Amino acid sequence: MKTNFLNKNALKTLTTKRLLAYKNKLMKVPETPDWNGPNSICKTSPSWVETYQNVKDILSTRENVK
Repeated sequence: MKTNFLNKNALKTLTTKRLLAYKNKLMKVPETPDWNGPNSICKTSPSWVETYQNVKDILSTRENVK
């Protein structure tokens, strides 16, 4: 699974509903890499960790999201 993650500025432009949907999609990324795919992404990859943290940081500033 190859994924191009949104950068922090792009994430900030998303509505809260869309940002929550993006977070849910991030959660579907496998825990471990697919060793058959050289470009596979998993939850331990630095790009996933950074993107997930950015999503959490932005959501923490939105109203009605805990």
